[in-house]
Amino acid sequence: MQKSSVNIQSSNGESSAFIYTLFSEKASSFELHSEATRISGTKWNAKSKGIDGETIKIENDKVVFAGTSGSLTQKEEKTYELEPQLLKDGFAVASSKIKFIFIPAIQFVYGTYYPDLNLTVKYNYLIVDLQAGYVSKAPAFYPESYKGKFNIDKIEWNNKPYDDIKVNFSINEDTGIISTKAKNDLQKGSYKLTIKATAKHGLEFTTPMTLVLE
Repeated sequence: MQKSSVNIQSSNGESSAFIYTLFSEKASSFELHSEATRISGTKWNAKSKGIDGETIKIENDKVVFAGTSGSLTQKEEKTYELEPQLLKDGFAVASSKIKFIFIPAIQFVYGTYYPDLNLTVKYNYLIVDLQAGYVSKAPAFYPESYKGKFNIDKIEWNNKPYDDIKVNFSINEDTGIISTKAKNDLQKGSYKLTIKATAKHGLEFTTPMTLVLE
């Protein structure tokens, strides 16, 4: 009998043999999928590597990592190699090797982040002359090695949705630098931009940037 595959959905909803996720103080769980679960009398088992005595278990069709598997201050990746197997009478009817890669907490803010002090100084609420053609500084993104692409997720004007039809606001997708078009027709008020960073490996993060035109 040919063994079926085992899949786990990644953060973007796609099945993957490499799962990237953040360290967390809470338990992290990942749902297992296999066509072979339709066979009656099957149960999950897992061969593992790189566990270091930490609590990892399979329950209710999920791989569960205990919250002690790292912390929010951990600065290096940690990889676990797992081979979930679906057993029937002691034989594997489904099996796949999957790597779970835990990465450090991401710091993403318009301002400055001091990693040695774990201190963030925010500059995300500014009164500026948007009509003169404003250009922001690049946001802080740490660790730098995970930096991917940036885009404007949404804009609000005075706490109401704002449709930037004339594209008065733009962002450099590589640096995260926000710009406004010079000689625009922006009205006075508060423009809150929600900026999304899609880090490497597909994880997404957002941070606000409010620009006030008086």
